[in-house]
Amino acid sequence: FLEATGIASGAWVLAAIHKSIAGFQKDEEYIGTAEERAALGHGDAKTGDDTGHLTGGAYPANHDLPMTEIYDPNSYSEKRAISLNKIAKYRAEIKETEEGEHKENLVTHLNLEIQHLKTINKAQQAHEAKDAERFSAGKEYDTEQDEA
Repeated sequence: FLEATGIASGAWVLAAIHKSIAGFQKDEEYIGTAEERAALGHGDAKTGDDTGHLTGGAYPANHDLPMTEIYDPNSYSEKRAISLNKIAKYRAEIKETEEGEHKENLVTHLNLEIQHLKTINKAQQAHEAKDAERFSAGKEYDTEQDEA
């Protein structure tokens, strides 16, 4: 019964020994109480109240995440421009780099980016073909169908 409470746990014993040797004290001894910090002008900062309780740091609290899956003809132009800029950067860096492993890595990155550019072009062609097919059939564009 006593063991199930964790009172005999070895970690507690080691922590107590470490505390006595290192001389750890409560935070108030090091940084003062909240009132003492406020009196010195080092009070706690007020955080924005737009964040929810225990929200993940990677997700905005207002759930305004970018929606990149919906077909937008401009998104292909933007993706293509980004890819072309990377290709130009890799080509310039390859010209300046001496032979070796780094140059081989840059060539690999360049080839992958060229493949990515081809993928962007093929995806746009497929969407345009779907749109042309729908248009000729007299159907409206349906974003939900494309997301599936």
